[in-house]
Amino acid sequence: MRHRRTLAWLFAAAVLLGLVGWLAPASDQPSTVDAVKPRVPRYLDEGEYQRLRERVAKASPENADAEPALAPTPHAALPKDPLIAALPTGDARSAMVIEANALWHSDLREPMLNCLFAGEKNTMLTDLADAGFDIGRDLDRFAVMDNGAMLTGNFENFKGFDQVPLKEHGPHTRVGTMSQGTGAMAVWKNQLIVFGNTEEQVLEAVSRIESGKPVEKPVLNDRDTYGDVYGRIDVGRFGRLAGTDPAFKDFFEQVQRSATAVSFHVDASHDVGLSLELEGNQSEEAQQLRKTLAGAIALGRVRAKAMGDERLFQLLDFAQVNPAQGKNGAQFSLDLALPHAFVLELLKECAQRESRRANESDAP
Repeated sequence: MRHRRTLAWLFAAAVLLGLVGWLAPASDQPSTVDAVKPRVPRYLDEGEYQRLRERVAKASPENADAEPALAPTPHAALPKDPLIAALPTGDARSAMVIEANALWHSDLREPMLNCLFAGEKNTMLTDLADAGFDIGRDLDRFAVMDNGAMLTGNFENFKGFDQVPLKEHGPHTRVGTMSQGTGAMAVWKNQLIVFGNTEEQVLEAVSRIESGKPVEKPVLNDRDTYGDVYGRIDVGRFGRLAGTDPAFKDFFEQVQRSATAVSFHVDASHDVGLSLELEGNQSEEAQQLRKTLAGAIALGRVRAKAMGDERLFQLLDFAQVNPAQGKNGAQFSLDLALPHAFVLELLKECAQRESRRANESDAP
């Protein structure tokens, strides 16, 4: 079929835009990182609030004047942003949203494409263009959640749907099972695509958009849609990172025992700034987590210096553990940074490595 690979390309192109800080392993070569402090996102700025209002109005013109759900982390809420409303609910849930359009128009786009697609970059862009889809114009966001993913944008002219037998399900939705039973997808108003394991699962996501009823324990809310990448990590999943580095083992184990929420926001407009917010059941637990993390960062600096890892030392030297906050002092945050020159260096190394692999695979 002419557009057989277009859904796969579309999915892959969205994924790459969320990997700015995780694209390549540490280099053996030392690197000098400029002492530039990037913007660390902490709340909806004026532009992000306007972006949210425009999305609500586009999805439901009849509710264009409705206020987004901006109350502080309620037990139950009614998100107006359709992507946020479609996310799973409950305590043990994780979700990450990537502002793909913003990152596509950043100066990191070409280095990212060269890193992740090597010699196939032009093929991907050509295939998508032939399928009536312009990433820079038509793709808005990409979300990953438990057992599924979502894309938002303008899919009115996207011909890649030809490869999935979609059937009508209500006035705004089409749903179908992908070839060889590899999963299901639903298309809502040609503005949102939901991928999941079964048709029932993807239709549940659509029903959360259309129900008009508050949802219990939303994994994200309208007020959380700031930064270029944002989300929430299930505490158990976050805690299972223990052991990846001995310096941080105690911290991850304490998170698993006593934290109630872990969320993050990333600004990647130029330099990459990240804020990781952690919340405990009570202030004493949050304070202990904060002290453990500060100690782990200090130990990490010492180990990096002793091992001659200048890159890691400089990054940890920028890390900042902020004082307790929140109503009961049960929250605190960690700020991290990846200066622009450092990110470009990682992506350049990644592109060179992938190019070598491609050449080796093509060799007789």
